[in-house]
Amino acid sequence: MKIRNPHLIRLAGQLGALLVRGLVRSQSLRLHMLGPDLSRDRSRLADRFIFSIWHENLLLPAARFGAPDLAVLISSHADGQLLGGLITAMGMEMVKGSSTRGGVEAVRQLLRPDTAWRHLAITPDGPRGPRRIVQPGA
Repeated sequence: MKIRNPHLIRLAGQLGALLVRGLVRSQSLRLHMLGPDLSRDRSRLADRFIFSIWHENLLLPAARFGAPDLAVLISSHADGQLLGGLITAMGMEMVKGSSTRGGVEAVRQLLRPDTAWRHLAITPDGPRGPRRIVQPGA
């Protein structure tokens, strides 16, 4: 069953965000940063960062480190829109595009200097796989 109604997508995103946040709160997490500590106040950072996250690991980092200063590149397919509803319910920005649909316009939108976000998040293994293999364009 595909959900195409924008109100249902928004509702599913809000419910998903509640579930994911509850799951993250129930976990014990110990971090060891190899570079700058990006889990705290990122507004003091002089540089912009691109976060690369494998498709299967997207929810935990989004819930743990997601903030309004982060834009996430999401596919414009129906499945991507459900994930996009979750991302926007968590307070991040969503940019629609993929390697096959609207990729050039999405990159232009991501790189605009007049946006509210500073950092970007992408999934480098692509929507069609192969899993955990970085695809061209990342």
